[in-house]
Parts: sequence; structure tokens; C-alpha cells
Amino acid sequence: MFDCDGTLIDGDISSLTGWFLMKNGMVDTQLLPESFRSPKFYMDMNLIDYDKVRREVSAQLGPFQTLEWELLIQSGLPHDLVVDYAHKAIQFGFEKSIISFTPGLSNFLKEFSAQSWIVSGSSFPTVVALAKRLGLHSDRVLATKLELVDGIYMKSFSPPGFVWEKTKVVALENAGVVNPYFVAGDSVGDWYMMQKSTHWVWCMLWDENRFGGKGFRKFLEANIPFGQQIPKESGFYVTEWQRKRWVFEVI
Repeated sequence: MFDCDGTLIDGDISSLTGWFLMKNGMVDTQLLPESFRSPKFYMDMNLIDYDKVRREVSAQLGPFQTLEWELLIQSGLPHDLVVDYAHKAIQFGFEKSIISFTPGLSNFLKEFSAQSWIVSGSSFPTVVALAKRLGLHSDRVLATKLELVDGIYMKSFSPPGFVWEKTKVVALENAGVVNPYFVAGDSVGDWYMMQKSTHWVWCMLWDENRFGGKGFRKFLEANIPFGQQIPKESGFYVTEWQRKRWVFEVI
């Protein structure tokens, strides 16, 4: 089981896709903060401009609601169109080095693609677009889905809701996966999924200055007996705990 953003890739495919949709006039302007509804702004926007919108949404709604908002801006659009824009956004991201695969885990998924799943809080169509690059079928993607009516995404989430923390486990169980052999993740949102692993857990620990990096390290230090021993220098820290092997890849 692999998380997506921060685990398989260094980057955020939902943000990249949201930017592409917005600058191409695909987003309902009523979902944008009022000060950013001018066509002149969003049609010419770059990633820095998109981040300004995102920060304004965060100031109004809060950090987690911003993650939900980034998916809700896909509402009103056909599934295939969102997948198409996600492909374009991801291709652009790789070409401009905005995103990149984490070589170890992405290669591991390719090697064991027949047994692998991606479980992500990012939107289903964007994760499907990335999974295709890794040779993984869409049937093996468990990600946050907006309700789909007649092929069009609605402004509501399908069960089990936002695929994060405990709902990652719910999504896996709904797919018939109760105790995965291997789980890889990079955040508190993957913790419950990690606890379900039977043999291996792989934690990506990003620089503390990055979004979520410091919080995840503090969480680990508070919840695992050897948390303080995990070095901050780049490299690997490997140990046995809970009858399984834990690998911490410090970036």
C-alpha cells in the first residue's frame, strides 16, 4: 500500500491539477475567494498566483478544509476531463521539475504492481493519472472521490469521504484489504494504515521546513518509543517494532 503525494512523488498532484483547471477557466468562480474571481487574474495565473488563492482559502476555512476545497473545485466537470487535465498537469510538472518520483518507492511499486495499491487523500482522477505512469490500473487506486452523477462530479464526497487517517483503512477494508503486507507513507494521515501492516512499514520523513514535515516528526517522537533516535540527517533508520520492520527514509 502506497500513499501518493510525499511518498511516491515529491510534489502535490492535486494542487498542480487545480492550477491547470483554474488557469484554463474550468473552475466555477463561486468556489474561489471573491478577490480572485476576475477572469483576467485566473486565466493568466502562475503557480505563485495559485498559492495565493490557496492561502486565502486556508485563512478563511482552515488548513484541512483547504485540502477539501482543492478537490471540490473539480465539481461540475466530467471525470474524463479532470483525468485529461491531470495528465497534462503532471506532464508539465515533470518537465519543469516541479514534481518528481521518489526513486526507491516508485520503482518498488512498479516491480510489485500486481500486488500494489495507491491509497491517497488526493482526488481520484488525479491519482489515476499518476498511477497510469507507474503501470497501475485505476482499479488499484483508492482516493478521495466526489460524487459522480451522469459522469459529472458533484460538490459532495462519496463514501467513505476524504481518504485520510482512519478513512484510509476504511477504504482498504471496503476493497477487501484488511492486513496489508507493506505500507508506505509520509504523514500522520497514513498512521492508521501503517498500523494495519503485517510485515513492513516505510516512512518518508521530509525536511522539517516543508509542509507537514515537522508535525509528522513530532507525532512519531510522541507515539513510538524510538522516535527521538531517528536522525535528522539524510539517510535510513531501520528498526523492529510491533513485530514488523520499520524503515525511516530521511530526506
